[in-house]
Amino acid sequence: MEFVDAGDLAMELIRAQRQWVRVERIGQAADATPREVFGLARAVVCGWWDRKEFWEREAIWGPRLERLTAATRRWCPDTAGWGVEQWRLLVRDVVMFPEIVAVAETLVDPRMQQLAAENGSGALVRGRGSGERFAAALGKQLGREWLVELEADGHGGPLASWARAVVREQGSPAGAPVRQGRFGRWWVHSAHRPVQVGMGLRRLADPLSSGPGARGGSGAAGAGEPAARRNSRAEVRVPRRAGQGRGLEQRHAQLFAEGLEQARLHVERFGHLAVAHTDGRVQEGFDLGRWLANRRAHAASLTMEQAEQLRCLDAWWNPPWPLDWQRAWHRARIHVHEQGPVHGGDNLMGLPCWLQRWLRHQITHYEQLHDGQQMLLAELGLTTSEVERFHAWPGRRRPTADGLAVARAYAARHGHLAVSQPLVVDGFALGTWLNRQRQRQRSLGRPTRLGHHLTALDAWWNPPWPVAWQRMWWACRYHLTGLPDSLEWWAAAPNDQHAAAWLREQSARRPLLQPRQQSLVDELLSLPR
Repeated sequence: MEFVDAGDLAMELIRAQRQWVRVERIGQAADATPREVFGLARAVVCGWWDRKEFWEREAIWGPRLERLTAATRRWCPDTAGWGVEQWRLLVRDVVMFPEIVAVAETLVDPRMQQLAAENGSGALVRGRGSGERFAAALGKQLGREWLVELEADGHGGPLASWARAVVREQGSPAGAPVRQGRFGRWWVHSAHRPVQVGMGLRRLADPLSSGPGARGGSGAAGAGEPAARRNSRAEVRVPRRAGQGRGLEQRHAQLFAEGLEQARLHVERFGHLAVAHTDGRVQEGFDLGRWLANRRAHAASLTMEQAEQLRCLDAWWNPPWPLDWQRAWHRARIHVHEQGPVHGGDNLMGLPCWLQRWLRHQITHYEQLHDGQQMLLAELGLTTSEVERFHAWPGRRRPTADGLAVARAYAARHGHLAVSQPLVVDGFALGTWLNRQRQRQRSLGRPTRLGHHLTALDAWWNPPWPVAWQRMWWACRYHLTGLPDSLEWWAAAPNDQHAAAWLREQSARRPLLQPRQQSLVDELLSLPR
């Protein structure tokens, strides 16, 4: 599985993304890291997702889940044997994303924080008081007023832990430093962290982890789990620090040396340290992925010598971009070392499908990439000049989003989309692209998803009569009403005499026009001249 088809939820997800920008701004003003805020909100909503009591009253997630599952299943026939658990886990984060953002906005709201901290109540809804008022306010914002009843017994969850941390901070002396890490308000206990999709699917596929004692959320071994499974899981962990004072420092240095040795062995074998914390590669009882994740999370606490030792093993062991990108780059580099550098001028022909998709995504968003990412792409052969050669390749099929963006800009500049084939805008064949969309919609006999977006830009972008007629109608209308200040005439636009002659001709041959054409002509005739 490489993607989830979320087209049916596009508008909801876009609204949530815009809302998240506001959440980031509020959180940063309060010295809250957006990643921590999102992680806590996600843990809260995932806790609801796993509760049967929530689903008994939830009315929104069910239809979303069905639509996403049906849309994604069409693209992935290999999932025919999947059960409900796999699909629920795969589309979970997409279904919950609007609610995650809404909860995050509530958590960073100073008024809601004050409501949670009133009367010194750390629990959420233990009896009456501010906890119950907070849960009721949260349920009202989410459109789920019954949430207060559900959270009545949720005093051990991440939301209650956050509320207790808020109470502690409110009771701290003025000027006291804000607690960070596991004692801060945004810390999510390991028991509350939701299972990641890849790990969860592997557990569902593993009969040893699907028994009555297995837990999908925390990954802790249950009572019904085989003893061998529990013992192996107990061994797969990063050693904890022990001792006090100088002994603690020595123990910390010893643990770092052990982790560094494991990292060195991994680099000798694979050539990098882009290891995910859920990678599952455990050697000699040491979880290198989790150890590296902890080092990245606390990179500021590393000594200069320790940081330099890790950089010597892999200069990008802690990149400022997602680790998934770094792993994909290493995979691409292996292919380049075997087959030679990539070229933009040959349209990436001959490359594997997975590499083509990844490189095309990098080319599309090349200007937004970090300088280090562009430098790494240059090592693959994809320099700035090669990106320009890729865009200059004749007959380029541009992504749908590019076409829609050009159409939106053209409509904002000229007020319509009555465009024919010869028109090229900023190197994009807008006329040909629009004609292709018109033909596709007519062949289907119904509006397409893209057609709805184009209709919002121009209701007559796909008329049942010639596009040239519609373009003359727009010209005549603007000559009669005056061209708005925000618009400008398009190339080869007719003058007012030509438009007036065209309107007289349409009025004379009105009985021969289609009914909707007649309505459009009548609209022009009713305008003052």
